[in-house]
Parts: sequence; structure tokens; C-alpha cells
Amino acid sequence: MTDASPRAGACSDLRAAIGLLTRLPVRSGAVATGGVLGWFPLVGALVGGVGAAVWLVVGVVASPAVAAVAALAATALTTGAFHLDGLADSCDALIGGRDVEQRRTLLDDPRHGTYGVVAVVLQLLGQWALLAGLAPPAGAGALVLAHSAARAGLVWATPGARPLDRGLGAAVLRGRRGSDLVAAAAWGVVIAVALAGPVGLVALAAAVSGAFGILRWGQRRLGGVNGDVLGAAEQVGETAALLAVVVMVNAGWEVLWWMAS
Repeated sequence: MTDASPRAGACSDLRAAIGLLTRLPVRSGAVATGGVLGWFPLVGALVGGVGAAVWLVVGVVASPAVAAVAALAATALTTGAFHLDGLADSCDALIGGRDVEQRRTLLDDPRHGTYGVVAVVLQLLGQWALLAGLAPPAGAGALVLAHSAARAGLVWATPGARPLDRGLGAAVLRGRRGSDLVAAAAWGVVIAVALAGPVGLVALAAAVSGAFGILRWGQRRLGGVNGDVLGAAEQVGETAALLAVVVMVNAGWEVLWWMAS
């Protein structure tokens, strides 16, 4: 009897996290309550797993370059390009705005300007170039790792971030609890080490650094952060994690250490 409520609450938080971060058909409740952020790395691993599965299947009949395109498309469809949209809006505002008022106005504009479009193109091209140079097993592992690490890094970078007045991202930040940071840390480390051992921890550190930098930049230029800036931080964290994996692979490290001969 005493365990039923916490277990039900955890399942509700997990469903809410999946409903927030993906387009997968789950029944989810409100996301403004505490507990959602702690599940972000696990949901990231789920998104990366979809991309990894597509990568491996397409890689059987096509080149790694084509498989990488298919994998990126699969993850974008799984999330509804949620974070890419945040990256575009954030770059329009943070780069294009002259002052705080104009930046906030641009951030709220649903249309994407030149900076936003260029940012999305460069993001996808950069991730494609990093993935296309990896062998299929390593690329699949890197996708799961990068998506999980980026969302763990996003959560770890939120302490000290001031939410802007409105929006879903601000509501999530206001509902943040200390236990969310602990849960995100645990999931992030476990998934990273299970997938890639020491390489996973390097990728995790890179994702945290990337997310932290974007959130602090957004806070300095906007006076706070919202869901768009959180999405941009996640995207930069993904690319930073993938870059770390590629650098380590080129240095001779095994990405999937448990598959090494």
C-alpha cells in the first residue's frame, strides 16, 4: 500500500516526460510538477534508440552516409523536431536581437529567420558529418549516448537558470526539484557507462558543457530562459557529445567497449 503511490507517481512522471519530449502516443498528465526532469536522460536514450535502429536497418542496404540521414530524420520525427525548433528560435533571438526587448519578441515569433534557418542547417549537417564517419555499431551507440547525454546535460545545467515569465519550459523549470538532478545524474552516468565506458563519460561531460554554455548565454542575453533556449541547449549538447565520441574513436578508443574483441 505504501509503495503504490510513489510507484504510480514515478510512472506518471515518466509518461509526462515522454509526452513532453516526443510524439510517441502515451497518456501523459501535466509536466509542470516536479519529477519530470529526472527522466530526461532515459527518454533521450529512447529517442536515440529509434535513430539507432533505423541506422542499423538502413545501413544494411545503403551507405553509412545514407543511414546517417535516415537516422537523423527518424529522431526528428520522433521528437517532432521539438528541440530543433527551439534552436532556430533561440538563434534568431540571441544573435539577431539588438536589446532584451527585441530578443524576447523574436523568441516568441513562430516564424524562423535567417539565423534560425542557418543554425538548423549547420546543426544537421554537423551531426550528419560526425555520424557518417562512424561504423554502424559505433554510430548506433553514439546516437543513443548523445541523445541521453544531451538531456542529462540539459538538466544538470538548469541550476541557477531563471525561467522567463511564461511558457512550458518556464513551468518545467519552476517545478524542478533537487531529486530531479540526482535522478538525471544517475540515469545519465549509468547509460553513458553501460554504452561506452570511459568514452561515455567524456561524451557526457561534453554535453553538460555545451548545454551549460547555451543556457548561460540565453540568460545573459534574455534575462532568463524558456523552452526554446532549453531546446537549443539540448541540441548543442547532442552535437558536443557526438563530437567527443568521434574524437575518441579517432584516438583509438572503442565506443561499444563490450563489443570489443
